[in-house]
Amino acid sequence: MVAYSSYGLAQFCDVPSRAKKNKEYKYYRNCVECDVYFGTNRINKMTCSDDCSIDWMSKQGVRKTQKKKLMNIERAQRVENVNKLIEVIATCGRKFFGHEGRVSKMEVDVRGRVWFTDAYNNKRIYIHNQGRWRGFTGGGTLKSLVESLKNYISHNKQLWPLAFGPWKQCVCDGDLWGYGDDMDKVRKAAFDLGIIKEIGTLKEDNDGDT
Repeated sequence: MVAYSSYGLAQFCDVPSRAKKNKEYKYYRNCVECDVYFGTNRINKMTCSDDCSIDWMSKQGVRKTQKKKLMNIERAQRVENVNKLIEVIATCGRKFFGHEGRVSKMEVDVRGRVWFTDAYNNKRIYIHNQGRWRGFTGGGTLKSLVESLKNYISHNKQLWPLAFGPWKQCVCDGDLWGYGDDMDKVRKAAFDLGIIKEIGTLKEDNDGDT
């Protein structure tokens, strides 16, 4: 049976013998709730009755709520991991993200936006803006790191495996941060917390791109 709409040819469908062929209907489909085959003139109608529509929308709402709760739980876990890594960075080496016993931290508000609290001035900084962040006291390297951590929190996008070294000898004699041997602690913590990809994962990604 060919079905037409005001936009031209809308769809093709074979109406089974059990379905009543009625010329006033343009579309035939199975109800998403009770699976009854029905005819309709509305292209976006997915249920055969109002009762089925209420039941289906209720289930959809439950699914969305459960999915949102799961996403919030996973995001909260990533925030916790990031703050653990920042604490490691602030308590060894040159103690970036630390000042007079305070440690910088990251958090997510009720709207899903990520904020950074600077340890030096104890200011809460909105970090979704491009360009300079008012109140941020770190340099370009730390700002780039905070942006990467923000993407990890918001989108579960892991950092590059070499984000914390080891670097080539031509890059600041292999010690970009000036942390010396303490950089191994930072790198291990990032791996253990799942914030950076493993080298094996990186190789698989590169093989897939070729």
